Order: sequence, then C-alpha cells, then structure tokens
Amino acid sequence: MSSGLARAVPAVLALSLAAPATAGSWFKDSYYVGVGVKGGLALLDDAGNDGESVAFDSEYDAGLGVSGSFGYSFTRSLRAEAEVAGRTNDADSFDFDRDGLTGAGFSGETEADGDVQSIAFMLNGYYDLDTGTRWMPYVGIGAGAAYVEAELASGGRGIVDDDDVVFAYQAMIGVAYQTTAFSAIGLGYRYFATGDPDLEAPDGTSFSSEYSSHNIELELRLKF
Repeated sequence: MSSGLARAVPAVLALSLAAPATAGSWFKDSYYVGVGVKGGLALLDDAGNDGESVAFDSEYDAGLGVSGSFGYSFTRSLRAEAEVAGRTNDADSFDFDRDGLTGAGFSGETEADGDVQSIAFMLNGYYDLDTGTRWMPYVGIGAGAAYVEAELASGGRGIVDDDDVVFAYQAMIGVAYQTTAFSAIGLGYRYFATGDPDLEAPDGTSFSSEYSSHNIELELRLKF
C-alpha cells in the first residue's frame, strides 16, 4: 500500500502543476488583495554618507520587510496596485574617512549600533504572463515616496537620529502559482531604492545618505 501511495503522490503533483488553471476567472477584470512577507530577506546595500564634517560608509545586516497591497486587474495581464511596505536593517559596521561629528575622531572601520528603517507608499504596475497553466510569471515597476529613519551610533557616540521623506522607485520580477480560482502564492525578487535622504547629526550638521535594497519576496494574492 505504501508503494502504491509513493507512486500516486508524484503523479498527482505532476498533474496539478501542469494542468490548465481550471478557473478562467483568474484572468479577468477584478479587484485583488496582496498580503504576506515581501522581503523575508531584505539586503540593504552599503551606503555612502557624506557631509561637510563627516564622510563614512555604512554596512548593514540582512533584514526583514513586510507589505500589503490593494489592486485591480484591468485586462488579462495588466494590473495596478497601491502598496505600503516596511523594511528594517540593523547596522553592521562603519568605515570613516573623516569624523567631525562625534568628537571621537573615528578613522577607518568601527563598530556600529542602531538601525535604518523605511516605510514606503508605492503605486505599482504589473504584467502577468498567461502561460495556460497555473504558473504565472510577472514583471513590474513602481514609484512613490518613502519615509526613511536612521538611528546610528558607534562606541556609544551618536552619529545620527533623524529621518527624511524621499522619492522611491522599484522593479519586480517573479512567478506566482494559482492555488485556487481566487488565490495564488508567489516568489519574487524586488529592487527598491530611494533618493538620497538628508539627515542631521546630533551637532546639527547635515549630510546625505543612500538607501537601496534587494528583496526576496513571498506573496499571497487573493482575488474577488
């Protein structure tokens, strides 16, 4: 009996993956909601920070991102959505070229404390490829605004505790699998970046930073 089951399971799985989507209702005009962990792995790029009194690079640990979206499918393949997404990354290390802010005279690589967080409000457009199966590859682009907050220190000396609102943009690619007539799960990659945030150090000196990240996303999409 166990051997029969072992033969049956792969056969059923193969048929379910290759079978056409039984519900043509997926590819029609309708609203949808997307929720889930988008950026279970959020890799923040090294950032250059430059001002009149300071210049340093900051490195960050892998972080987490979550998002929710609400959209509408206009055609079989084109859809648009509004999205809110949050990301957070802990600081890993700093590499100072010059330090006129902390009074410690940091030079070279130093320890890092604190984190950088962002909340983005985006408008996205997607193209879903109808393959005639349950698999739906997609590409997308988006633009909007992001609130970026940095709270960074080194050796107990504060470097910045400030925030800024900046232009944000992103590009997405991935594939979704239709699980039912009205739901799909997906795995994708997202590049997210912003304009340079202008931040202020504890002594009032301002400097510009950078923010861009690479995200691996898991998605649950519901249509109604």
